[in-house]
Amino acid sequence: VVDALLDGGCSFVALSEHIWRKLGTPALSKSRVWFEDASGRKTQSLGLVPRLRVTMAGFSILLQAHVTQNSPFDILLGQPFFLHTQAQLFHDNEHGNVDLSLIHPLSGVIATFPTRERGQGHGLRVAS
Repeated sequence: VVDALLDGGCSFVALSEHIWRKLGTPALSKSRVWFEDASGRKTQSLGLVPRLRVTMAGFSILLQAHVTQNSPFDILLGQPFFLHTQAQLFHDNEHGNVDLSLIHPLSGVIATFPTRERGQGHGLRVAS
């Protein structure tokens, strides 16, 4: 069970090296990307997990995820996640709540989840 960070500005899905190792170091493709981390440092991913199963409260999808070193997150759900699931964030400005709405790419089932502050996540499950 891991915490996910939603980042619609990131061009890929990233998985921390720590979580990748907890998954038993599934095989990585040689596809690597250069990116700039939050501190402005340029770094390269270790490779790509081509089939990463991500599950939230019974809502399960397969994603590709780049493995990154020294990441301050377990998994970062970037633009591919938002596009694949047609994810939308709904803000309740009165109470400060934010809900995440997803459409399953195969079944069309719509699911909505409340988000939480970092470190108090839902218990997102990942598997290779």
